[in-house]
Amino acid sequence: MQDVKDSLRSVRKRSRRTFQDFRLEMLLIGNAEFLSSASFNELDYLFNKLKINIVLAGTKRIVNNMFADESDDEPGLKNCLLGSYQFPDLASPEDSSDFVDVIDNWERKYLPESYRLKLSSDDDAVKYLYEKCDGLLEVLYNLLRRITIAALYEEQYSGAKLDAQTLYKILGAADYSEGSYKIRSDFAS
Repeated sequence: MQDVKDSLRSVRKRSRRTFQDFRLEMLLIGNAEFLSSASFNELDYLFNKLKINIVLAGTKRIVNNMFADESDDEPGLKNCLLGSYQFPDLASPEDSSDFVDVIDNWERKYLPESYRLKLSSDDDAVKYLYEKCDGLLEVLYNLLRRITIAALYEEQYSGAKLDAQTLYKILGAADYSEGSYKIRSDFAS
């Protein structure tokens, strides 16, 4: 355990030195909702001691994670924040057509016309996708990528109607990491 602490301490020192050597002014951190409270303490140090501006990007869970271990007498990171902006979640399909438009635009942008999935044509599939992504755009994009990979590369979904039940099977299936699927013979890249 001591070796791990020593190696982390070493990485921390090297990182700080690199930041100073390159005169880093701003640090952008994506998926910040996954940072631990110790990481937030380190960011507090970078802001206060090294005068590096920190921009955190992530889902709405980020605020809960950031202030989880802080007490009122020791505000820590709260004092470092100059401001925040929370992008609105996508409106539900029942309230607005925005969600369906995002799906259609994504398919138009990334899929050849002959391979478009037409997910927005099935109301149950759209509702299922909305429930899975919780109105978060980045999560929706990840789901659409997984569905597309399954629909184009997995023989069992070749030509299958992509309804809510099929989406449930696809999104509940194994991880579609690189190399774990075979390219369908009829797919022209």
